[in-house]
Amino acid sequence: MADQLLCDAGTARSTRSPRRGMLSATDLGARLNRLRCHAGRLLPAVAAQVGLSTLQLEKIEAGLLSPRIDALHRILTALAVSFDTLFGMPDQDLHLCRCSVTRVTGGHAVGVMDPGAMGFGDYPVASELANKQMLPTLITLHREMNGISGGGHPGEVFLLVLQGQVVLRSEGYVPMTLVQGDSVYFDANSPYRLAGGSADGDELLRICAGAYAYCR
Repeated sequence: MADQLLCDAGTARSTRSPRRGMLSATDLGARLNRLRCHAGRLLPAVAAQVGLSTLQLEKIEAGLLSPRIDALHRILTALAVSFDTLFGMPDQDLHLCRCSVTRVTGGHAVGVMDPGAMGFGDYPVASELANKQMLPTLITLHREMNGISGGGHPGEVFLLVLQGQVVLRSEGYVPMTLVQGDSVYFDANSPYRLAGGSADGDELLRICAGAYAYCR
């Protein structure tokens, strides 16, 4: 269902409201980000409510995807705001803060994807900031599960193992086993897969950067 609610920002650079003119995908995403932060809602919670994944909603707020009208209406309904509020926001309200602090306790809460459900835990960092040039994510992997895939898009990826060990497999590279403290930087044009190697779970920081700074 989520794919039917989205279109690539490269082919749909604007989103039309039933009552107003047009906004670029970047401006629309920035406004949705401000509205969500003002409502005190986390990305994963809003995404689940409207039938999108956390990364899809993050791409919308970053201007990388344009939601169709029905998806936009679902997002606004989840945030309890109207189209008039969205399109009536003054420009000076769109980019007020480029600093985000994520703390273990307190501060901005970090959204959590249940690791038991998909084989990994996905913790978006600084998720309330729109139009980031890089997307940091804390990931927890479990050896008995399938791991997580990524790549196949323009950009670059940085991985840092925080705990345990992680196996990286990618086209064009020999498989790599990375232990705590190891890091790797590579281009994301080729698909890759990350798998946990420890029975107790493995933790790593993944940072995606580039023209399309997102991970699938």
